[in-house]
Amino acid sequence: MLRLALIVLVLVIVTGTTAQSRSARNDPQRPTKAAVSAELARIDSAGDAARSIDARIRIAELLKSKDALILLQDAAARADSADDTWLGIEARDKLMALYRANGDNKRALAEAMRIIELERISSAKENEREELEAADMIRAHQQERDSLLALLESESSASRNALGEARKTIAQRELTIITTGAIGIILLLITILVLRRSHRRVMEQLRTEIGAIQARIADMAGEMKELVEQYDAQRTAPPATPSSEAPAPIAGQGAPSLDPMVLAIFKRQAPERIAALETAREANDHEKVLRVLHSLRPQLDALDPDGLGASCARLRAMQPSDADRDAGLDRLIAGMHAMMAHR
Repeated sequence: MLRLALIVLVLVIVTGTTAQSRSARNDPQRPTKAAVSAELARIDSAGDAARSIDARIRIAELLKSKDALILLQDAAARADSADDTWLGIEARDKLMALYRANGDNKRALAEAMRIIELERISSAKENEREELEAADMIRAHQQERDSLLALLESESSASRNALGEARKTIAQRELTIITTGAIGIILLLITILVLRRSHRRVMEQLRTEIGAIQARIADMAGEMKELVEQYDAQRTAPPATPSSEAPAPIAGQGAPSLDPMVLAIFKRQAPERIAALETAREANDHEKVLRVLHSLRPQLDALDPDGLGASCARLRAMQPSDADRDAGLDRLIAGMHAMMAHR
């Protein structure tokens, strides 16, 4: 590639035109040597080599060929001293073009060869820089790997210590469990001995309670039998003659004839259900109120379908926020009390 570039460059130099316009060199706007020297002295006083080189390259574009040649040669020398490859390439590129314009092809070719050499050096420096960066990256990765390995070793050591502590804890817990189990077995044996001693007394109490329950069941059976006999007697008895004063109708009723069996069951269960209904209403437990009303409805429909039964159905359809709900519950409870007082 370098040989091909060199051949092309030689052809361009040989076949290129050597005539340049002389009008630009006689431009009255070009700076004087004194002004250029003063400006370069001011820039050099700052001590910035790269800026000094760049200033000479830029000012050379405004000067005549001879003065520009001196500045570009100075710029190229300064770039070599400062080891600034890219500014050196730029200065020598303009210097090569100026040699070509002046017809000095030999020096132009020398500058071209120097430019190729600088590009090679720049490429080598770039490769070296990339290699250094790669080496730094490798070292960083190695340090990170070593850090991770050290951390892993530390965690492994901590895990081994924790495992040892866990084994000690498990052994202590096993000992505690065995001790607790032994104590539990001893207490169980003591409890069995105590229970065996009190077994007779407990059996006697159980027999007493069973006898009381059996007696209560017998009483309830007698009451139920008596209710059945009363019901059968009322069914077979002749209808009573109407009296001059009719009994007061039950609240919500038109004084219909009541089924004594249903009425007896209602009287037995009504106090408990009235208490449950009032408790649920005070606790704002709408679901429990609905359950109590649901359990009451069959008996109320059987005893007073148009009064208490209908009122119970309406209350079941109401919500806690309805205005008539509390008043309806009060009327229902009052009617149930009246029903309990009915004979």
